[in-house]
Amino acid sequence: MFVNCPKLTGDLVLSNPNLSIERHGYGAGAFMGTAITSADLSATRLPYLCEFYECHALKWVKLPQEGLTELGDWAFYNCFALETIEPFVPKSVETLGAGVFSGCGNLTGDFVLCNKKATGGHATHWGNGLFRGLHITSLDFS
Repeated sequence: MFVNCPKLTGDLVLSNPNLSIERHGYGAGAFMGTAITSADLSATRLPYLCEFYECHALKWVKLPQEGLTELGDWAFYNCFALETIEPFVPKSVETLGAGVFSGCGNLTGDFVLCNKKATGGHATHWGNGLFRGLHITSLDFS
């Protein structure tokens, strides 16, 4: 959709609860390579998210509390400036794809994976290199 549009800058707010971004094809990686600095997706019910890889200016993301079941492969890959994701992993997420947070070196601190399915060992997929390059002081699965 806006792949490699570095002049697309500023704050992104998606407020349509019926918004649909395709998992494959049109929409996948929709904002890759843009200069978006923040993304508020909290009002959406996106089931799948893999839109922001290599958004080097992205600092803050607010995810939906419900409906999001998968953070797809490389969702935030190489988002060097990313400091905050709220919530870090929503309770509705069942699948964490490969390299989701890989290369997000400014995403530091204590992380709580508040996914009840994951903590019960029922997550359908935990991808390789999920946290590569992060400076994690603790990881809580409670």
